[in-house]
Amino acid sequence: MVLSRVKASFLRTVDEAAWLDERTRRRAQAKASAMLLNLGGPETFSLVRYPVTVDSFFNNSMFAHRANTILSFLELDRPVDRTKWEYAASTVNAWFDQGLNAVFVPAGILLPPFFSPAARPEQNFGGIGTVVGHEITHGFDTRGALFDEGGRREDWWDPETKKEFQSR
Repeated sequence: MVLSRVKASFLRTVDEAAWLDERTRRRAQAKASAMLLNLGGPETFSLVRYPVTVDSFFNNSMFAHRANTILSFLELDRPVDRTKWEYAASTVNAWFDQGLNAVFVPAGILLPPFFSPAARPEQNFGGIGTVVGHEITHGFDTRGALFDEGGRREDWWDPETKKEFQSR
């Protein structure tokens, strides 16, 4: 609930920004609407088994590297998975992936002081809501603005509007 309400609030802010030209506003609305909000952790896991021994850290590292390389090759020629997590669900952080146009909020940050089911709504909005809002804005900052709603590198801002944004 908090995530979707923060995203809706961002969309209202885009609607009300007087300095945005109409074309850039429509593109920003499309990007924010398409932005995926991933919460908690991945729904699926890729598991590759490889030998691990107590005898050789080097060999263990090489087997792990080989397993990760195999997983990477298995992703070739497949559609991009916008729900793929790069970090563990236990991570106490959140992030925006500009190539996926997606926000990731792992379970590790869904604890006090950022979030608690027992907290009043205003506390959760002030905690995790602030974190989510911050991550959403990365989709429109100086780096995020270089990617469109599909995560493709595209300079979609009107040049005059971009100048106005950079002056703020």
